[in-house]
Amino acid sequence: MILLDLLLPGLSFFLRGKLIAAFIALILQITIIGWIFASIWAILARRNARNARHLSVLEQQLMNDRTK
Repeated sequence: MILLDLLLPGLSFFLRGKLIAAFIALILQITIIGWIFASIWAILARRNARNARHLSVLEQQLMNDRTK
């Protein structure tokens, strides 16, 4: 998936359901300099989403442990 983020950041956002971000990334992809920034943005957004999911799982486990 990181390869998709690097090569087609607009498509990466679109597949994750981030339509506005996909449109902005697509506009950035028009230029070489913008493509670099869009790729970095897509990679960071994917890692941030993964970390948020991981934290929510840990919070749920913590809440379940407290109720026991």
